[in-house]
Amino acid sequence: APVFVLRFDQRIDRESLLPHVTLLGAGGLRLATEADLERDPAAKAFYERSEPDRVIALKPVQPLRKATTYSMTVKAGAPAAEGPRTTQHSQSYRVRTYEPLNLENYGCRWNRDCTPDNDWRLEFNNPIDPALFDPDSFTIKPDLPNRVLEVHGSSIMISGLRSGHTDYVVTIPADLTDVFGQRLGCDETV
Repeated sequence: APVFVLRFDQRIDRESLLPHVTLLGAGGLRLATEADLERDPAAKAFYERSEPDRVIALKPVQPLRKATTYSMTVKAGAPAAEGPRTTQHSQSYRVRTYEPLNLENYGCRWNRDCTPDNDWRLEFNNPIDPALFDPDSFTIKPDLPNRVLEVHGSSIMISGLRSGHTDYVVTIPADLTDVFGQRLGCDETV
């Protein structure tokens, strides 16, 4: 589950504020730990750029459903650490979880028609994890001499010495992993 970081315009007491923050449909929130922040570099960076006594990091107590919109609310009456006044009105924000990893498009540059001098492009809906990417796990038939596979965000570019008038088949491995730790789940052939 992701880490949510909320920044405030005044000092807060995290323990006092926690019961006043909800994520509808998520089964509750808890304070995020240092380990939680370490596993979420974007949340950690935002948290560390904030004034320490004006930020809270929260984590859902249960896994969130994929491809789902949730509503996070800081309820009216939420306390601050700077005096007796509380939040006068509830404030709500919509958050959406990522989609399951899927191949969305493939071809050459922006076309499906390829010439021997065009690199091939596989485009996914989520960014691919470059640390877990294994170019040798892809199969290309017939063999593509001098092949190079590179991750560029949510795309994989394939180059090599292609022959004209040849149909190539690329098999994407089931264990291809996105930055959210999701695997493709089954081999895909294009």
